[in-house]
Formats: sequence, structure tokens, C-alpha cells
Amino acid sequence: MARRKERLEKLASNYTGFREVVLDVTDRKAVTDFFGTLSADVGNIDLLVNNAGVALDAKVFDEMDWQDIQHMVDTNVLGTAHFSWSYLRTTRQQSTRYIINIGSIAGNYAYPNNNIYGASKAFVNHLSKNLRSDYVTGNTRITSIEPGLARTEFSEVRFKGNVQKEQDLYANTSYIKAEDIASIVSYLISLPVHVNINQIEVMPNTQAWGPLSVTRGQRLKHN
Repeated sequence: MARRKERLEKLASNYTGFREVVLDVTDRKAVTDFFGTLSADVGNIDLLVNNAGVALDAKVFDEMDWQDIQHMVDTNVLGTAHFSWSYLRTTRQQSTRYIINIGSIAGNYAYPNNNIYGASKAFVNHLSKNLRSDYVTGNTRITSIEPGLARTEFSEVRFKGNVQKEQDLYANTSYIKAEDIASIVSYLISLPVHVNINQIEVMPNTQAWGPLSVTRGQRLKHN
């Protein structure tokens, strides 16, 4: 499922048994209609990968455009929640089912100019944990994958086509590729059904945690 029909058609030309669905996760009615009209010939939907996510701009909170804030919440929070809810309701009678949520280290660590995106990915992290608590029945697995510095179209979208900003972000360093995350997903679904990997945090080897922020340069008055 994706918004861009031409990309789905390209995938469909490379794989047999591929079924493409043009759909935007922020369109709640389209998601509901899709799950409501699934035919018996589809069979069990054993796996849902919630990969849709977006970051827009990188400014302090009050300088952010409200439409950008709204779009991030609609996609990252409500999109993930509604798709997961729809999937779980549809697959109640299945013997096995699996949700893999693509989160971010931004949901685990705060850093400047990351306000709403970070908060939205913290939601994905905690939703995944709560779903594990809800469905600890043996037939439902839930995993949250939380990448660090990754190079896809993500930053190009975030910086709204500013190529220089995108290139500067990845200059002179290594980064995760989409194929790396895909290989992790492939490994997860190869595991026995009684094994649940709760959470995977993954960074390139040139990225790690930084020091805590301390502001200096002014003398603060102490009581």
C-alpha cells in the first residue's frame, strides 16, 4: 500500500502474486473501506508493517507551521493507530498475526528542533509496548524498529526539497539505508512464531548518544 501508484506498479512488475493498493494512511475512510471490502481470496494477512511516517521542517516549536504539525500527527500518530486498529479487528480469528511499527530514535531521545516529530515517534514506541500488553495471548507479535540516521527520501521531504540541507546532513558520515531496515524486517518474520522481539534500536556505527544540553554564558541568580 502506498500513495504513489507508479511505484506500486513497478513493484508489481517485479514480483508474482503482488497486489497493489493506492492508499493514503491519513485517509481514514479509505483505510476502513479497504479492510471492510477484503475478499476471502486474499486469505490471512499475517503481517502489517506500519512504515508510513513523515517529518516536516526542523525549527523550534513556535516557529513551526501548524499545517506541518497537523500532518505529522495525522500520519505518524493517527495513521499508525488507525491502521493497527483496523488490522487487529479484521484478523481477530487468525491463528497468527504480526505488526511491525517503524519508529525512530527520535522517539527515545530529545534533541533540538525535533519537537512534534519526536513526540509522534514516542507515541509509536509506546503504542507498540501497550499492544504487546494487550495481546499477550500467544498469537500476536508486536515489534518496534527505531532507526537512527537513515538516508531515504525522508530528509528531502523534511527540508521541502532543499537539496543542500539534505546533503549536509549526511556528508562525511555513514548512514542506514532502506535495504538495511528491510533486512531486519526479513529476519524478524523468519523467527519462530513463539519468539517476539519487542524493540530494536538501530544506528549507523558513526552515530551514538550525545552529551546533555547545558546553557552557559549568563550568570543565573540562585536563591
